[in-house]
Amino acid sequence: MALSQLFTKKHMAVLTSAVCFVILDRFLKALAITLGQEKVLIKNWLDFSLIKNNNAAFSLTLGFDIVWLAIIITLLAIIWLGFSLKKKEYLISLALAMLILGSLSNIYDRIIYGAVIDYFSFANLNIFNLADVLIVVGAIILLYKEFKAKN
Repeated sequence: MALSQLFTKKHMAVLTSAVCFVILDRFLKALAITLGQEKVLIKNWLDFSLIKNNNAAFSLTLGFDIVWLAIIITLLAIIWLGFSLKKKEYLISLALAMLILGSLSNIYDRIIYGAVIDYFSFANLNIFNLADVLIVVGAIILLYKEFKAKN
């Protein structure tokens, strides 16, 4: 069965955007590695630089190798994606696809570089990359669907 049979045009547009986001994320990670130095994009607000994040999300330290946990969670999300496609739960499927794509990009970093490559520093508070954005947006959509289903 082709993807076009599983998703509407609207859903395909969102999925295509997510794939483009990952491609842009990989490009920006390569650029950060190549430049290696900080570039101010918007003074006192947004900087672009190479930041290697050895910790988990939000720079939390877990005391164990996060790669295996990330791989297991991603595999579970892939299985959930298969079930949601069978049930024609398209919004959940898109959210899971976003989570999976973002996770795979960050898992790749951990395997190849030993840390996730972050490159945006927001107001010197948050450090993130576009894969993180995909993961967060996917999680928000899943939470929204869960709360909507309960109400």
